[in-house]
Amino acid sequence: MGSWLSLFLQLVIPAIESLVAVKTKKALNSVHFEVDGRQKQLGMSATFFENACPSLPEGKDGDRGKSWPEKLLNFSLEHGEEIGQLVRSCTTPASDAPHFDRARFLEQKALQQQSILENRKTLFQLAAQRREITLKLPEVHKILDHWPLRLFPSQLLESSGDRTPLPLKIFLAPPQINGDRPTSETAPAPDLELSLAQGLREFLSRHYPLHSANRPTEFLGGAWESKRFHSESSIKALYGLLKSEPCTILESEIDGDFLTFRLAYWGLESATYYYQTVFSFSYREFLQESAKNRALKWRDTCRKLKTLGKSPKEIKKLGGENCKNLSLLEETELLKQAGIDLDQLDLSYTTSQKDWQNLAQFLKLCHCLVAGWIADIYYFTYADRWPLLPELLPQLMADCADPDLLELPVAATVTIYRDLLAVVGDRRPYWMPELALNLAWSLTHFPDRAWARTEVEFSVRTWLQLRQREAPHALPDALERMSEALTREDRPYLETLKRCLTQLDEREAVATVEGWLARLGELTIAPETTIPRWDRLSLLETLEPTCGKVAAIAIAPDGKTLYSCGEDRIVEIWNLDRHGDGQPQGTLKGHSGGILSLTLSGDGRILASSDRSKNRSYIKVWHLETGKLLWTLFGHKKDILCLALSPDGQTLASGSHKIKLWDLKTGEATRTLFGHRQWVRALVFTPDGRHPISASDDGTVKVWDAIAGTLKYTLNGHQGSVRTLAVSPDGKTLVSGSADRTIAIWDLQTGRRVRTISVHDRPICSVAIAADGQTLISASEDKMIKICNIETGEILNSLDTRTEGVSVLAISPSSRLLATGSPDRTLKIWQFF
Repeated sequence: MGSWLSLFLQLVIPAIESLVAVKTKKALNSVHFEVDGRQKQLGMSATFFENACPSLPEGKDGDRGKSWPEKLLNFSLEHGEEIGQLVRSCTTPASDAPHFDRARFLEQKALQQQSILENRKTLFQLAAQRREITLKLPEVHKILDHWPLRLFPSQLLESSGDRTPLPLKIFLAPPQINGDRPTSETAPAPDLELSLAQGLREFLSRHYPLHSANRPTEFLGGAWESKRFHSESSIKALYGLLKSEPCTILESEIDGDFLTFRLAYWGLESATYYYQTVFSFSYREFLQESAKNRALKWRDTCRKLKTLGKSPKEIKKLGGENCKNLSLLEETELLKQAGIDLDQLDLSYTTSQKDWQNLAQFLKLCHCLVAGWIADIYYFTYADRWPLLPELLPQLMADCADPDLLELPVAATVTIYRDLLAVVGDRRPYWMPELALNLAWSLTHFPDRAWARTEVEFSVRTWLQLRQREAPHALPDALERMSEALTREDRPYLETLKRCLTQLDEREAVATVEGWLARLGELTIAPETTIPRWDRLSLLETLEPTCGKVAAIAIAPDGKTLYSCGEDRIVEIWNLDRHGDGQPQGTLKGHSGGILSLTLSGDGRILASSDRSKNRSYIKVWHLETGKLLWTLFGHKKDILCLALSPDGQTLASGSHKIKLWDLKTGEATRTLFGHRQWVRALVFTPDGRHPISASDDGTVKVWDAIAGTLKYTLNGHQGSVRTLAVSPDGKTLVSGSADRTIAIWDLQTGRRVRTISVHDRPICSVAIAADGQTLISASEDKMIKICNIETGEILNSLDTRTEGVSVLAISPSSRLLATGSPDRTLKIWQFF
């Protein structure tokens, strides 16, 4: 009986599997059939199974030649009782089967049902997405029909990458001037797009280049389908697909004789786009005015030529269309004197390519002006970069043949700047006085000083309001109120205010500000005999190096020069005595890769710097007094993360996975020190130059003997990478800062750990010891600068830098100046007083 059922199942199951596979595309490979012990007790033993199966083909004589179904039917008739018992056995409740796991069965059943439901849900979601795509496809086609660019959105998005800050994209939508012109115009209208694109490209590449780490802009000249699209529809289409990208569109449109200049802009968080007309003017009148001005200049030239004895015929030949225009100018003056209304007459000067060039130059300046302001606003808003254009305005004015022509675009640009500045002011009201004063200084270079005066008054009133003081509208009254709230931290603001008032010829106000500056005292390095007030620290200046993220800095022994390096291939040199210009006084060039570290000798004459190159790392050694490159050293295959020069400048230590000592008289490596198991992060020399000290990612600090080339002892105790070291001026104390957020104080004479200072919440990045040997300055990834007493661990001052964190710091020998470098690509100069 059992053998028949087994054979039956073998025949039927493949058919069912085929049917299910057709419906579900999946065979029932997981179906299993078992015969339990109860079924075996009812007679379906293995022996019966083996005997029954072979009996079917043979059977009785009547079964010979019959088909398998007929044999099965006869067999079932003969063994009906056994089949019934088998059926009853198979339908016995599962609870009677002792080894059947009902919980697991229900669990698997539920999982299968869940899998089916998930599959259905996925199918429904796919169907919904297809439906949404189908519904939106006409809309996308419609958008692309109004897409104003020659580049697709994917191309624009791919160009951004993962840069920080995200570059501002600038598009040029130039004016299209048709060929129809009055008969008086002898020159055809030029292609203004080429002229504008070239002028804007030169301006941005010089002052806002794409490779800049501070204000990168991507100018996409020629991308605009200028002959097809203009105005709101194009801007809306652009914003719909590029709202994630900061963009500016400088659009010019011709309507009859009028040229309208518009601006569209959106930043990273803009809920919608900003679209506004900057100005509109008659370009025909512009050309006529340009021709008239040329005629006026030609009249002076004619007088000089007559003085030289030139005949009227010769002068006419030399003058060309200028002679025609001069005749018309003189006739116009006579008609005007006679009281004739010139508007009723058809008087048109003959224009030439020079007039079109003047128009192109004017439009170029307008585009550069607006592009610069928008870039400044964007990078100030999203990257804390101080506006640059105010410094460039005098240069832009010098490039304009007629500064009076700039009055209209400058007025419109200032209005736009004020509107955008108001948005910034809502987020950062404490920055408003400096920003408004910066704008005022740029506007003092224009003939009309009213704009500058308005910005100065607004700046002073805002300054008073932020200090909870009454803010009169009249400038003299406002200045009088200022004296009540001044502190030494306000000196940079007062210096800029004095410059503006001097340009405005406000002599009494200038005298008042000079009196305040004298009262506050000069911000210069105090004499060495005075003791710094560690609890009083003010920010003198913020510098923006071009090297990108600051990797290392050093202050010269005289405290007047700062050296910095970073991702770029140059070392920048800053004059700390000259505040306000924000530009390095010089550079050291020669590296082939980003600079990782630099160090100064004790006398300030030698500087060494290391770079990251493709195949090998190099060290450059410079003589600073002459700027001469003394040595190019190579011996490390891996990155050289740290350097240290002995006080006499004769020995250099360099660290990667190993430490090398170099004799700078010969440029040869004298020792290679092995002992650290991981990267060497910091190196210093003791004041006597005898002992280089190294710190590593392996959590140890090692003190070496430079002469013998041996390890003196190892300092253990940090639970993380040791990133920074500093030695006291007397050589008795060592300070180490670690990623474990602690600062360790060591006695170098005994190698004993004296104390642990825990004042930071994040890994320590840099430490320095003041000239008194008792004061420790530390910087951390927690964005804080801490000033502590080494002996007691007492916190003397705590400063929140409000940046991405301070990566490096250096203190001047007088302990009056503190320099800090941050990953946000800024250098800050602080002063203790």
